[in-house]
Amino acid sequence: DELSEIGFQAAATHLKAQIDEWRADYDCGYSAELESNTDRATTAFEWAIRLRLHQIVEGYDAFHEFVERCVVTIFESVQKIPYASRVEGCLLFPLVIAGSSSISVERRMIVKERLMVMENTLGFSHIHHARQLLETVWKGGNDASDLNWAAVRYSQFPGVVFI
Repeated sequence: DELSEIGFQAAATHLKAQIDEWRADYDCGYSAELESNTDRATTAFEWAIRLRLHQIVEGYDAFHEFVERCVVTIFESVQKIPYASRVEGCLLFPLVIAGSSSISVERRMIVKERLMVMENTLGFSHIHHARQLLETVWKGGNDASDLNWAAVRYSQFPGVVFI
């Protein structure tokens, strides 16, 4: 109903403001000259959270301008982090979120390759399940309804956790 929708939108706006406030606080102690893998992983995670909130509020349209901005930021951050970095285990959620919103084969292969390396170096089975989830989503097509990774996770990968 209309009242519920107003409450939902207000809650989403509040969450976005909290993310923005956290980022401003984080940036106060941040120096671009000292950019580290931890800072890159933090940025990737932040933009994955922003994208997930957008998906919940606006849907799974991978062609939306904000989705592209999020995916580009996540990719730029993740690709600067070397393989086998101490923070690599923190990249699963950003990779799943960015990968699920990626239309191009190139981006999908970047995510798949990184996940395969993480499977071998970190060895946790949930990484393998995350890759399988993305491959299932990618087989569905490129329509917004096909890219709803959360519905695929719920129906075909119950219990899989990315954080």
